[in-house]
Amino acid sequence: MKFSSISLAAIAASFASAEYHRCAVEQPSAEHVSALNEAARIGAANQEISRVAARNIPVYVHVVTTTAKKGRYTQTQINNQIAAMNDAYSGMGITFTLKSTDFTVNAQWAAADISSSAERAMKSSLKKGKYSELDLYFASDIPGGTLGW
Repeated sequence: MKFSSISLAAIAASFASAEYHRCAVEQPSAEHVSALNEAARIGAANQEISRVAARNIPVYVHVVTTTAKKGRYTQTQINNQIAAMNDAYSGMGITFTLKSTDFTVNAQWAAADISSSAERAMKSSLKKGKYSELDLYFASDIPGGTLGW
């Protein structure tokens, strides 16, 4: 599994608002949700709920803003997001360790739409982790109110 493709809510706890979406990833289909629920039900019935082997995932956070929004996002917010991820995944034996945070001012990247050339340029330039590690991108002005991917 490529952890770099995991999409997580961007500092959701810090920026909960009706104008924002939690994540740029589409909602799973009803068929997919049903299949996952069935697999969980079977596992629970057999008392063999599968767990991911204990794993620590290094995380590289990239905060991209416009000049006007520079300073809006803080290291404390990033630390809180990592703590929330650790809380959410602790039952699966997964922990996240923040390796670095960078703050970049680039108006084009801050407003990059998902799958756009600006998004690809931003990720190509900022990526630090290997495919077994997680790079999170939080952009201040993604169209449609999405917080990150």
